[in-house]
Amino acid sequence: MPPLSVYRILEFFGTLDLVHKLSSNNKFVTCSHISCDHIHDDSQFLICNNCAIATEISMSSKLMRDLKKLVRNAGFALINPQIELQCLCDACSANSKISLS
Repeated sequence: MPPLSVYRILEFFGTLDLVHKLSSNNKFVTCSHISCDHIHDDSQFLICNNCAIATEISMSSKLMRDLKKLVRNAGFALINPQIELQCLCDACSANSKISLS
């Protein structure tokens, strides 16, 4: 199958919330809520800078409202509420010499 077709299919799956596209590393990940039958909050991701594993987490609706308000107050309109936090996973931090504070 041509790569362009694969990317179009992945983009389509994204519109159905079956996958999420991580902008920081141009990677698609399966939605962790794929088997649920109800709507979930905006997806947020923890991404390990070392091994590139990505974990989907839920952010409280109050925190998202506060963030959207800060964006509006700064004179911007939020286009994509997805947040990608660059982290170091437990496995990599156990093997790392980096001091985390």
